Amino acid sequence: MVKKFAFFIMQHRLLVLGIILSVSAFFGWQCTKIRIETSFSDLLPHKHPFIKVHKKYEKQLGDPLKVYLMLQKKEGDIYNTDTLEKVTRITEKLDSLQSVNHDQVYSIASRKVKSVTVNIGMVQSVPLMDKVPQTKEELEEFRRKVRNTGAVYGVWVSPDEKSVLFTITLIADTLDYRTTFQQIDELIKSESEPGYNLYVCGEPILTGWIYNYQNEMYLIFGLTFLVLIFFLYFYFRNFVGVLVPTISSLLGAVWGLGFCGLLGYSLEPLTLVIPLLITARALSHSVQFTERFFERFNETKDKTRSCIESTVSILPPGILGIATDSIGILLIAVAPIPMLQKLSYFCSFWAASIIFSGLIFTPVFISLFPPPKNVQSIVDTKQGFIQTILGFVARLGFGKLGVANFIIVAILAAFALWVSTKVEIGDVNPGTPILWEDSEYNAAVGQINENFPGTEELFILAEGEGKWAIHNPQLLKILDSFQRSMEKCEGVSYTMSIVDLFTPIQSLIYGGNPKWGVLPHSNDQVGNLYFTLLGSAAPDDFDRYFSGDQKMANIIVW
Repeated sequence: MVKKFAFFIMQHRLLVLGIILSVSAFFGWQCTKIRIETSFSDLLPHKHPFIKVHKKYEKQLGDPLKVYLMLQKKEGDIYNTDTLEKVTRITEKLDSLQSVNHDQVYSIASRKVKSVTVNIGMVQSVPLMDKVPQTKEELEEFRRKVRNTGAVYGVWVSPDEKSVLFTITLIADTLDYRTTFQQIDELIKSESEPGYNLYVCGEPILTGWIYNYQNEMYLIFGLTFLVLIFFLYFYFRNFVGVLVPTISSLLGAVWGLGFCGLLGYSLEPLTLVIPLLITARALSHSVQFTERFFERFNETKDKTRSCIESTVSILPPGILGIATDSIGILLIAVAPIPMLQKLSYFCSFWAASIIFSGLIFTPVFISLFPPPKNVQSIVDTKQGFIQTILGFVARLGFGKLGVANFIIVAILAAFALWVSTKVEIGDVNPGTPILWEDSEYNAAVGQINENFPGTEELFILAEGEGKWAIHNPQLLKILDSFQRSMEKCEGVSYTMSIVDLFTPIQSLIYGGNPKWGVLPHSNDQVGNLYFTLLGSAAPDDFDRYFSGDQKMANIIVW
């Protein structure tokens, strides 16, 4: 059957070539629809219970697409007019960024960060810094407010009072990573001046760096492809041996990428290495066929017969190998993450298409060219140099050498198994392993983690039944107990919830006596505290801590 098929494609080689090139043209047109971009929603397993909770409260708590920016004063503290004016400017510039969620902009100059004060006998929750302090007395008063506001000191102002933290949340549906990265880069440059350091990090910034390095990635891919061509020439030293595998692998790439465009998928920049590996596999299949053709032609001196015999010998094991690759890649789709599923579908098709671009196209295409003049020297070289190497490898598999080889491999395997138990799971260093440890991004993560609770936030939601469910004083005690318990856990640097806002209010109600900085004991007292917080605030000012219907309370764990 295989021999009949080989005869058929050689007898109708122009028809087969026309069909393959027509399909390639169609997929080539589909390639124009591909976008190279990151879709944050594709990284989330949508059916997971945690993600369902995230989607439920996404509008209130914002996307996880957060940007962290730290302004650090090199000498002295932040309590001077110039620094606080800079803080206000940076806050306003962050609030004006494209795709920013204006309800999720936080800093000591933001209306979202509050302090509790006594005004005409009334306890009120007001913006921490509604205007920049100008006089020495105002600056000292502001210092006192920061130090006495538990949800500010250590969270938005560093304990050494040299640094200020800004955070913003971006809206995933409208986010353009390149634009946002450029805007923040311009902000950093405009606010950089002697005496200050600025650090910025967060998932959108990391993605922005990846886009920023995209040209370097293309350069690496291009150089890799040139190196492959160089080795083809080094191995075959003729035009056919270089052109046929190269065109074959490029056709496979067109089919795979075209299928990606046909499905409407975008390419994630960090997964581009996977298609490159499949291209290398396509190249290897075509090289194997070309090599086999040269061997048969050296014996038969008949081009058509050599193509048929090469197809008969290469096609069955080739299809088996390609099918194994394709099915193996398809199994990645069991992961409940859309990005991996999409990658699995189009890369599996790409791998399967090598049957046509590598195993069928290659004999048809190679038959169009006159046989190279150096076929004899290629085969002779292989029989000499390569056979010597393969013969040495073969001798390692039997006799005394085989036993010694087995013992050495067993020892190395045991050693490797022991070393593998010491491998750390997760990110070993601050930041991301995608970039070098001393990169600007990882340095920013390290600085922010050193001066503030950190850039890794975990939201734990306590949800009651019905409106005002979180007015229950027992719930506040549970939140407080939970926070204290979490703060004893390794890796937890800080926690915060509505409890951290209520205790200073209680103290102020009783004349600022710290002994009264305790949680209330009745529903009415809790209700009064919520009224105090919300009485002078916008409806969404406390979304970070509880829901508008006061059914859910949020505990933030860094």
